[in-house]
Amino acid sequence: MHSLHRHVRTLSTRVSNRLSRTSVFVDTLAQETNEHAWRILGALRRHPVEFKAAPIVVPDYERWRPAFVHSWSLATAVEEMQEEAVPLWLAFYLLAFRIRTSQDAYPAGLDLAYAHLSSAPQHLQGPLLIFALAGLSRFSLLLPIRRVVDSFLITDLSPHSELYFNLFIQALTITPTQSTETAQAIILLIRRMEARKLELFKETYDLLLNDQLATIHLAHFLRHHSTRHAAVPTTAQLEAYLRIFAKEGATKEATELHSIIGDRAAAHPDPHHEDTLLLGKRRAIGLPIERANKLLLGVRADRTAATEFLQKLLKPKFRPKDKPVFNLRSLNLNKPQLTMIPLTQPTPDIHAFTNALTSLAADQRVLWKEIVDTFERARTVRLLSPTTVTYTVLLRALYERGEWATAIHYWDEFYRSGLRIDRQALGAGIRVFTRAGRPHVAYGLIQQWAYRLNLPKPELEAIEQDGLEDDEELVGMLTISEAAGKPIDTRPAPYRVSLSIITLNDWLVTLNRILRPDLVFATWDALIPVYNVMPDARTLSIILSATRRACRLDETSLQAIVARVKYEIRGTFGGNTPSPAEENVSVNDAQAKLDALLNSPQSQPPHPYSPGLWHGRLPVDHARLLFLQAVFGATPDPEALMDVKPPARALRKKAPSEEGEEGWGGLVVGLPKWRELGVDTWDEPDWRTFMKRRRTMVDTLPTTTVDGRPIWEEEEDKLDENARALATTEAARKESEEWGSYHPSIIPTDKTFFNYILLLGITGRASEIARVLAWMRHLSITPQRSTLGAALVLWGEISGRAVLVERWTRRKKRASALKYTSPTPVAKEEPPWMEGPLGEQARSEIDLAKKEEREKALALVDAPMEYAKLVSWLQEWVPLEMMPGPRSLAMWTQNIERFRDGSQDVREVEEAIRQTENEEEG
Repeated sequence: MHSLHRHVRTLSTRVSNRLSRTSVFVDTLAQETNEHAWRILGALRRHPVEFKAAPIVVPDYERWRPAFVHSWSLATAVEEMQEEAVPLWLAFYLLAFRIRTSQDAYPAGLDLAYAHLSSAPQHLQGPLLIFALAGLSRFSLLLPIRRVVDSFLITDLSPHSELYFNLFIQALTITPTQSTETAQAIILLIRRMEARKLELFKETYDLLLNDQLATIHLAHFLRHHSTRHAAVPTTAQLEAYLRIFAKEGATKEATELHSIIGDRAAAHPDPHHEDTLLLGKRRAIGLPIERANKLLLGVRADRTAATEFLQKLLKPKFRPKDKPVFNLRSLNLNKPQLTMIPLTQPTPDIHAFTNALTSLAADQRVLWKEIVDTFERARTVRLLSPTTVTYTVLLRALYERGEWATAIHYWDEFYRSGLRIDRQALGAGIRVFTRAGRPHVAYGLIQQWAYRLNLPKPELEAIEQDGLEDDEELVGMLTISEAAGKPIDTRPAPYRVSLSIITLNDWLVTLNRILRPDLVFATWDALIPVYNVMPDARTLSIILSATRRACRLDETSLQAIVARVKYEIRGTFGGNTPSPAEENVSVNDAQAKLDALLNSPQSQPPHPYSPGLWHGRLPVDHARLLFLQAVFGATPDPEALMDVKPPARALRKKAPSEEGEEGWGGLVVGLPKWRELGVDTWDEPDWRTFMKRRRTMVDTLPTTTVDGRPIWEEEEDKLDENARALATTEAARKESEEWGSYHPSIIPTDKTFFNYILLLGITGRASEIARVLAWMRHLSITPQRSTLGAALVLWGEISGRAVLVERWTRRKKRASALKYTSPTPVAKEEPPWMEGPLGEQARSEIDLAKKEEREKALALVDAPMEYAKLVSWLQEWVPLEMMPGPRSLAMWTQNIERFRDGSQDVREVEEAIRQTENEEEG
């Protein structure tokens, strides 16, 4: 049995290193503004317990001392102070150094900032929003971030506008995951700076080039921004661009940047002629061109460079000497015994090998034996010692190829090696064990190594104190190869790995694939209270997918059928008591649920799937509630969204195959209910049902400058409509209550709606699909072709007319259509190129195209009125090239049935659909 215990080493947590970024903000503000408040915060940070040792005098220090000495987090400090008015210096301290959990950032931290915004001095209003944003960004709370960005744009930031803008953008870069919403906010802020003729600091520019944050769109925008301002990027910045484009598979841009770095290295052979470190934290290994070569090896879209490198590395013609790099100026050509090494011979380098192995593993055509053989030969032939990242790449490659036993073998080898277990390695390990049918072992690894809020208080405090050294922040800013070369830290403090939502999402997907949706639901409940991680749109998509899987499993489970019958009986007599929507799961309850569903890591085998209710509801009902909460919480006007009308009406509640409507007896006896127009399962609930009501502090904002002019007067044409609307109404807002989202970190995407549409289709709620598409249009979410294909097939099942009439009219229309579209063929002389084998292939392709056009014409002839209404409405909204073609609809018709019987995974269906769409586009 695999052991879960070994020597514990130090690694700071994400909680601590994100707080340290605010320490940098405090120091920067103190240096640039010479404001007394920042000296107070610096002294409190250095002397939080014995403040008397600090050379700063704070009014009423002893009165407020328990608030920041004995309170572990901002929320607990505010709760202890109850209704007392918190002084401004203490509010700054709590926002800067006491945000530990998502509840501290929102709503407690945001309310604290807005409570002081109107009364704070004008030059301190900007920093209040900066520190509030830093806390929100740590947990990717996208919806509150929108509000803070809008408030910042209408706040008077003089006389330090340039400094505040740069720090505000730097606060946005704290977000742990890549987000389109964050990238758009950064672009908006930079454009506002250009309108006000403010400069972007080099430190801000470097932080934006973090490959964990920057999207392709943001990287292109930053390159164009530097070009417009005639700014010459440093070599380190070029390397950062190369890292981003190589990671995203942009071969053209990566190759161009590699050439620029090579030309600059040739022109400036001295690597220290300019700053080669981003913010003084990125560790430079070797010359710039050497680092660029390693980065180029990791381009996943083109593995040519990686393959060539591995071939030369593992089959060398010359053995490298101790000094593979020569200085040609000092080379004495009169010494014939000197053996020169060709420049094409790669130097044994584990970092370059790891990048090349990453590119090789990304190609699914490469067999797992080839990857393992490459890994082993690197150790035996070139004596390379694998790092944590090397093992992680190997584990991921074996996982993707289904070699669970081999992956477990290498995990055990890595585990015994004593190398540091980082977030990526832990994530790869738990996925391997879970996919191998041992989720209880994966859970044991999480319990042993992951940072959790229910750890013993002494351990939490030790981790927090150790985290002030910025250790993990440094690792997060390094490249994969650079981070791998970091020496192991053997300090005796506790060692915990902070899980990210990316790691947990990957684990949830794996749990769903081994038919354990019950564990997916339990992990969702534990994300915030146990692991201090906020869900995102992908997490919600996984929940919807797991709910579909649970519905299929429950159909064949006697335990699930009995639970369903009891639930229906209690519902008939009003006996069901589902949990309130606003109820939060406690740490102990969430942990106990996971412990009950999983055996101990030493047990064999794990517990089987356990069907049942989820928070007192059927899983499909609770998942549907989560989706509606996310959608209505993300819209600026939920009441308007509720008033959106569907473009078409359903004629059946379910597909005929689900209701058994194809039987002729049912048609002869009487008219079934589905013949009534407007059959819909949507019961028109109040929009407040899906919103969270909470008390807030007064958050008025000034709308004029010191001399009485409106803040936006000088750039009225540059502010967007949202900011202007907020500016005109904010002063009048003094409500003590507001409606917010239950899931402030989730902004639904096309993928979220795609999974929800599939869930509606297989659970008897397909009649809501037209309304859901109308919501997407209202929210400006353009559906992809797969979403439209699934929606049209499912809608066609419940938008037809009565079966008997449909069959009768279909025969007549089909006959007339065939008669019209099939004229008597006229014999024509075929051209010479139609003869032979090539002619046969061309003739078959022409016949196939004609058949598809004929089927398309018949589909339009037979299309019922409500189906045609939806198609016409979609054509007014969606570009024609995004509409699914006949072959896509035919494949989706087959795949919907496979979804219903659970015989095909959604990933396989999407891959088949993607290939069909590419063929249609070609």
